[in-house]
Amino acid sequence: MMKTVLCAGLLLLMSDSVGCRGSKPENETIPIPELETVPPIELKIVRVAPQEGAITVVTGSSSPVRLWKNSNGWGYVAWKILRVRGGQIDTFYQNPFQLITKNNPDFDTIGGDVRREETLHLNGGDWCSAGVCTPYFRQGVGGKTITFEPRDLLIVLYDIPITQEARTRAVWYGATGASFTVK
Repeated sequence: MMKTVLCAGLLLLMSDSVGCRGSKPENETIPIPELETVPPIELKIVRVAPQEGAITVVTGSSSPVRLWKNSNGWGYVAWKILRVRGGQIDTFYQNPFQLITKNNPDFDTIGGDVRREETLHLNGGDWCSAGVCTPYFRQGVGGKTITFEPRDLLIVLYDIPITQEARTRAVWYGATGASFTVK
């Protein structure tokens, strides 16, 4: 089984010379998909409310870019926050079990002067940490109020996986991030 998996993986990178017998007919080439170009987006942390556990971010681009709205299954759970305090890393991510009542693949278009500003409020419900998720109607994360202290390093990540819907609708996918040290 392991040899089969290894051979299948190596086939993507090399020719039949790796010894995977019967993996492809002789003299047949393996097509390599074209690399797609995804326009860059910029993520900035513009405000941090330490006692509220809130971070306000702005997403922008110099050219028009479509971003999934956070209210659908394609745009939700895109945000992750890392808090580094005293050498320890706390990881926060949006609750993947949020109830979405109407799931339409809808997006916003940013670019030029058009930006998207969002506040990520860790104490507003629907966040998880260390495998414990808090529903939207509860405050904090896992029963704890999240705050930011001086010298905390905050890293915000925006991560959208590639999907057929993103390709079909020309919506941005990829990952970007920003960091901020609390003063």
